Amino acid sequence: MRGVATAALLCVVLGVGGCSGDGSAVVDSEQVSAESRAVIEEHSSQRPVSMRVRVESTGAAQFTWEGVRDVLLTRTGESGSEVNLLSVGFDTPEALPERPTDRFRWGIDLLSAYEDKPGTFTITSDPVTSQGIKNVVLFIWMRVVGDKASEAAVFDWEDVVFLERFEEIRQPCTLQVGEQALSGSVTCPELATKGGLVSAVTITWQKAD
Repeated sequence: MRGVATAALLCVVLGVGGCSGDGSAVVDSEQVSAESRAVIEEHSSQRPVSMRVRVESTGAAQFTWEGVRDVLLTRTGESGSEVNLLSVGFDTPEALPERPTDRFRWGIDLLSAYEDKPGTFTITSDPVTSQGIKNVVLFIWMRVVGDKASEAAVFDWEDVVFLERFEEIRQPCTLQVGEQALSGSVTCPELATKGGLVSAVTITWQKAD
């Protein structure tokens, strides 16, 4: 499926971690029941929040980035519901000042276990709903053509000449979530691409003053 799917997959709601760069979905829309979609649509709260974010990646993708920018935050939290959701991450790629051709994007989708309160969660590659949906930790590393490398340049997916999606959770990730998810962290010892590249990634976020 392509594009933003408000009713079918809710790519905006699930899509911070649940959509690829061209809009294709990580989660199969047929796995999301009509009842689940309705609950997400009715009870989700989505907004951009100015956050101080730090990203550390070692391994195949090596860099550290820290700065303040908008983070897209989506929360639902009906007790006992199978479709509780926390989705947090960048909705557009961020440039690396010291490597102007490089960009990165990250996102987390936590389903089922989230009840809209602080907690610590373990994210694995196992399904978490009866429809077979999995939690998602997605880290995208990409490179754009040289003449589009300025931080001020408007990003266009057509300018991307290299892209790797680190989304295979080889070792469990630890997710810590603060009040209203306005602070938190995720640590993944081994996130891998389909081609076998592996990075260790730690991301922290805190609402900016």
